[in-house]
Amino acid sequence: MAEQVSLFVPGIPAPQGSKQGFVVKTVQWCKCSGRNPRCQVCWGTGRRFAVALKESSARVKGWRELVFLHMRRFKGQLEGPVRLVAVCAFGWPKSYTAADRRDQPWPTNHAIGDWDKLSRALCDSVAEAECIADDAWIVGGNVEKAWTVAQPGAYLHLVRASYRPVTTGELLESFGMQQRCGTVARQPGRPAHELKPLAPVLLSAEVVFGQTALRLEEDQDAEGNADAAS
Repeated sequence: MAEQVSLFVPGIPAPQGSKQGFVVKTVQWCKCSGRNPRCQVCWGTGRRFAVALKESSARVKGWRELVFLHMRRFKGQLEGPVRLVAVCAFGWPKSYTAADRRDQPWPTNHAIGDWDKLSRALCDSVAEAECIADDAWIVGGNVEKAWTVAQPGAYLHLVRASYRPVTTGELLESFGMQQRCGTVARQPGRPAHELKPLAPVLLSAEVVFGQTALRLEEDQDAEGNADAAS
């Protein structure tokens, strides 16, 4: 078992969760072909329609397959609660001018998607690759969006919950990258995407079980006050 997993998935991150509904025909029309609004066959209680849902983003299926293929080599390497830290890096649209890049330093346009829906696609793909037993084991983390002048993709870091979660800056630095004003770029003197594994730092019991330690300390103070009063 490993304490942590780090990887870069090249591609264009896609959001998951927004749905579009559309009406589909379940069986054939009757002779009126739906032209008669009073037809009980077409428009009655046994109407011959159903509502189907599909993902709003057409890219999410291909993106999840990419994450699955890259995460598959870490199958079964993490056990128990984990935290996810990720940076989803997007290339600048070709239509953006220098003024657009200056006025919009962060990827906030609607086509990119919300950060929570980007993280949902990542979490489901990680669980599908069986790197963890279920995405319910992801107990926290941090997912950010950023532009990039290098290759678009997602920088991922999964670490067991008993270890200190890394910052997004530390994650990018481990891949020879840096982020300035919402844009990810290569660090000078380092090849891009060359991973230098981070040293996992084990959290102390007071941090992992902070509330329990706090309650024990309060109980001890109460006992000490009672002894002093007696």
